[in-house]
Amino acid sequence: MSGNLKHNNKESGFSLHKLAHKFKTLALIAGFTFDLYILPPINTGKFWWVGPSYIGVIFFCIFMRQVFRRFINNGTFFALYNFHNFFYNTFSFLVSFFLGSLLAYSLIYYSSLSDIFSVWPIFVLILIAIILNETLKDKIFDVAIFMLAINFYFILNVPIFFHEVSNSSFYLSLLFAFIFNILMIRIIKWIYHEASHYIFYNIFLFLIPILIYGLYNFKYLPAVPLKLGDSGFYSYVEKVDNGIAANYYKENKGQKISTKLYGFLKETSFDSNKLQGNNLYFFSSVVSPQNTPIKSMISHSWEKYNLIAKSWEEKFSFNFPIYGNRLDGYRGYSLKTNIEKGEWRVRVLADDRVIGTRKVFIK
Repeated sequence: MSGNLKHNNKESGFSLHKLAHKFKTLALIAGFTFDLYILPPINTGKFWWVGPSYIGVIFFCIFMRQVFRRFINNGTFFALYNFHNFFYNTFSFLVSFFLGSLLAYSLIYYSSLSDIFSVWPIFVLILIAIILNETLKDKIFDVAIFMLAINFYFILNVPIFFHEVSNSSFYLSLLFAFIFNILMIRIIKWIYHEASHYIFYNIFLFLIPILIYGLYNFKYLPAVPLKLGDSGFYSYVEKVDNGIAANYYKENKGQKISTKLYGFLKETSFDSNKLQGNNLYFFSSVVSPQNTPIKSMISHSWEKYNLIAKSWEEKFSFNFPIYGNRLDGYRGYSLKTNIEKGEWRVRVLADDRVIGTRKVFIK
């Protein structure tokens, strides 16, 4: 039986069919915009139910759309064609709308946990998915986009559930997403089997995790759900109060100025002549959603920009573990001795994945 829906010549010029299929991008954007206003902060309890709610609604709408697609294409109860077509188009529109919301869920929360330089691959993937969703209408590409969003969802939430950011938690994320997606495809096939669509879905079932693993392997994915909190470069660091970090100090224009609990130093440059012993400290605070206890290995990778090679070169790396529950985040600092003049950056990594990057210029 053909996978194309039969058309009713008596159908009016305006219909949900046109809205759902010709303007699916508008539905995605509408859902995306909707999320900008209703998504709760990631550090609140409401964060936990948003993702499962979207996934449940989208799954239900795909299920019902497939039911009415079967009725229409098989000619079942043909007298009710307009009735079936109306609900098919309605559920198609709802799939697109809430899919846009789920994509926004991923992008907004990933962005809140990282900087734009770390999250840009996810933004590019979502943009490509939206373009293909508008282009490949007849293939119902939104199911493939849903599979992509499911992978993003598990990558964000599995480390929170298992309290660990590591290779193991990432691989578990891909495994859980794969199991969910293969069950969804089987249900779609069970409701109404269309060979061309089934092959299409299976291609993306394997292609998406392979693509995401490639981004992970080349360190293009941020280390969610960890986030870089207060951080900065300092010329002088002192620990007080019997080993409990209470105040750090910075030397600025010959004066020591106390900063409140690792306050962020806004200066982006230092005069090398004023650095004590030509040493520079970098402090970072790593936080997690709702102060969830997370275990991981944190690294400060000091890199200097090579003007000749026009690339960043790692000069020094300092590693330290984080574990347990810290209400104010996980804090640590590293020291670069005999720092040379030029442009420097420190990449804060969790299990070799970027949490954030800070730059400084040594004059």
